[in-house]
Amino acid sequence: MLSWEWQTLLEDLYKRSYIIVGAFALSILIALGVTSTKNMMRRLGKQWSQLHRLVYVAAVLAVIHFLWLVKSDYTEPLIYGAVLTTLLLLRTNLFSLNKQ
Repeated sequence: MLSWEWQTLLEDLYKRSYIIVGAFALSILIALGVTSTKNMMRRLGKQWSQLHRLVYVAAVLAVIHFLWLVKSDYTEPLIYGAVLTTLLLLRTNLFSLNKQ
C-alpha cells in the first residue's frame, strides 16, 4: 500500500509505463462511450465523428499496453497487433483485397 507516498507512486509508474498507456487508452474509450448516445451525437454534430476517430489511437495504445504488460511470450499481443495493423491498412485503403 502506497498510503499517499507520491514519490513512490511516480517511481512505480515510471517502472511500469504500461499502466499509463493502458489508463490513457481506457480514458479514451470511456470518453467515446459517454459520447455514443443519440443525444450526444446530436449535440456534438460534426465534431462527434472527429472525436470518435480516437478509437484508432485507443486501439494502438491497447496493443502497446498488452505488449509491455507481457513478460515472456509475445505471441498473443503480436497477433493482436498484426490483426490491428491489417484492419488499419484496410481502413486507410493502403492495402486492398480488390486490387486491379
